[in-house]
Amino acid sequence: MDAIITKYHGSTNSKGARISASVSTKRVYIPYPHELHGAKAHAAAARALLADIGIYQYQPLHVGEYPLGYIFLCAELCETLPAVAFEARQ
Repeated sequence: MDAIITKYHGSTNSKGARISASVSTKRVYIPYPHELHGAKAHAAAARALLADIGIYQYQPLHVGEYPLGYIFLCAELCETLPAVAFEARQ
């Protein structure tokens, strides 16, 4: 499993603000949780993706920020970060 990448999507005329979480070819969207903000709101999307995949028991997520959103890793799933995270810093 790769890193979970989350992104914020602003509201449009037909949809409210939301956050997407994706890994490999799987992606989920959740409505933006206004009671949370920043990394905590993106962590809710990452947890929703893990639940959708079927992972309910996991170690706490580790988070890293990059220009387009956040990257989350589970302790037992630590592999390599996507190349896009390093390219964006340069």
